[in-house]
Amino acid sequence: MSEENKKCSSVLPSISQEGLDNLPFGVYIIKKGGVVEFFNKEMAKISGVKNPKEVEGQNILEIPNYKKYGLDKYVKQGLEGKPFKLENIKYVSYIGKKRTYRSYYGIPIKNEKGDTIKLFCIVEDVTEKKENQKKIQDNLEEKEALLKELHHRVKNNMQIIYSLLNTQVSKIKDEEALEIIKESKNQIKSMLLIHESLYQSNNLAGINLKEYIEDLADNLFVAYGTDRDLVHYDIKINSAELNIEKAIPCALIINELISNCLKHAFPGKRKGNIEIKLSSVGRGYELEICDDGIGLDCEPNLEDIKSIGLDLVSTLTKQLGGILDIISSGGTKIKISFPKF
Repeated sequence: MSEENKKCSSVLPSISQEGLDNLPFGVYIIKKGGVVEFFNKEMAKISGVKNPKEVEGQNILEIPNYKKYGLDKYVKQGLEGKPFKLENIKYVSYIGKKRTYRSYYGIPIKNEKGDTIKLFCIVEDVTEKKENQKKIQDNLEEKEALLKELHHRVKNNMQIIYSLLNTQVSKIKDEEALEIIKESKNQIKSMLLIHESLYQSNNLAGINLKEYIEDLADNLFVAYGTDRDLVHYDIKINSAELNIEKAIPCALIINELISNCLKHAFPGKRKGNIEIKLSSVGRGYELEICDDGIGLDCEPNLEDIKSIGLDLVSTLTKQLGGILDIISSGGTKIKISFPKF
């Protein structure tokens, strides 16, 4: 027995029944053999019993509901000198038929020789607390269901727009207009995949970036007709999850940069590799997209970002509260550092 329980065991017998009756929690005392010696007013209230005397004198070990809910073994344990603690137990009172959730604390009372002579039980009615927890849980589940439905509808609406753009492709003869439509399709697809990931996920707070980028890269390789035997991609992400406020601009950046690699880095039948990395660094993330292609036509100039076709990437980086860095040597490496929150 702990020192705290020893102190309780020595102090409890000195408390008067009147004092115990005025406590704001349930108290009952069990004698050796299981007979209830004392049952306070609050315990009667918890049990749905009008008069505590209805319970006093009864053998608690013989009450069917005590056996049904497994409380008898803890009482026996307590009467053998071992304290116990049970939390949030669902219980229906045998006499009062009242349904409650309770927390039990059993403290053995010992004589001068150290023999257990009684068991002092404290009972807290936690029904209201449990009901409030359930309401909160139900509200959360309802909100999650609504949020999932919202992501599903957004995804479906984007799918409709994507399909409409698809139907226009065969009607457009102008190459420049066709390229604009293709880029718009890919941007829509990148956002569509975000909402699809959230709809299918059990965690609506974040996107699993590794799975998402694999889907996105596969989609872009198909969209640009890239030969997988010539160009390979490698994703290095350690199960990073981003919330939707970070995930959508990040997705559009990755879409834009992989698209640029597939369009410009490997002309003709040139072989090459694309590497996508996302690392957690302190309070932020570092996103890197590298290729070993032909590099940029001109020196990177962050003052004139349009000259290297990265104006959208620059805008989205600012939206993330991040910093953009470009290195063009033996290919192109673009690094974006942005805060987690």
